[in-house]
Amino acid sequence: IRKDLASRGIIVGANYIGEVFSVAAGGLNRDTHYNGRLELWLDADLGQLAGWKGLSFHANAFQLHGPSITVESVGSLMPVSSIEATPATRLFEVWLEQNFLDGAVTIRVGQLATDTEFMISDGAGAFINATWGWPSIAAADLPSGGPAYPMSAPAARIAITPHETYGVMAAVFNGDVVDDCPPGDDPQRCNPYGLDFPFGDDALY
Repeated sequence: IRKDLASRGIIVGANYIGEVFSVAAGGLNRDTHYNGRLELWLDADLGQLAGWKGLSFHANAFQLHGPSITVESVGSLMPVSSIEATPATRLFEVWLEQNFLDGAVTIRVGQLATDTEFMISDGAGAFINATWGWPSIAAADLPSGGPAYPMSAPAARIAITPHETYGVMAAVFNGDVVDDCPPGDDPQRCNPYGLDFPFGDDALY
């Protein structure tokens, strides 16, 4: 089925990550936790599907389950695991991207996360610890932790890549990922399905 869809310009996929962690010393308590993340995604070439040259569509969603070992047993500032999140089934990113000049310029508009392309190390994916991902200073300073996994916000991004070895990107995001979340509440619980698309807050550039 995937091969047939791909021939028509539609790519669908899934992956699953499951983790077991135990606290043997230190922390808040001695415990063992399992947490997991199922990701589903869809990419569509709208040039092939609808005749709009250079336009593509992307969407992905997560099913997140299991308790957070960081919150319940460790108590550290940064999560132990890069997939830790409040249990939920949520939309993550959904966007349209138009490319020009054979891909040298692309414009992306939709519900975006900053840590997909900004403020993250290229090598971060080699580590399970979240310290290598979205910086703690950004999570602490931005409203509701900022538009980063597992939350996103309405945004527009332009990328200019005149050569494969260098380029420049710029983006503007709605500065908050959720509307009217009371102070002290978990923003992920205030926007539990990722379907809150807030507009009108101060911008994050």
